[in-house]
Amino acid sequence: MEQKQMYIGDLNTVFGKEEEPLLRRLDDIVVPALTSNIIITSSEKTKYFFDDVAIRKVGEELALSGLLIKDTILEVKSEYSEEKGLKKTDKHFPSSQYSLFIVF
Repeated sequence: MEQKQMYIGDLNTVFGKEEEPLLRRLDDIVVPALTSNIIITSSEKTKYFFDDVAIRKVGEELALSGLLIKDTILEVKSEYSEEKGLKKTDKHFPSSQYSLFIVF
């Protein structure tokens, strides 16, 4: 069985001069922003976006959850093998690392 590492943070996010809590702005700011299909391009080969964002029931509570995805192209410039030793190469592989988030 694959094990994953989880980090828990106790955050209080607020909006505007009135410092309204995140929960009060969930329907009109937070969920629309996370489900708007906005893609942030950080380089020619790397982009970030949210996916599968929804409000879900977790146990007896509701939680906002989804994925933050980093979609990129990995560049391999060298490879090592016991037969050939270290050799130069120029390979490119698509890779999409992700983080699952859950906000209670």
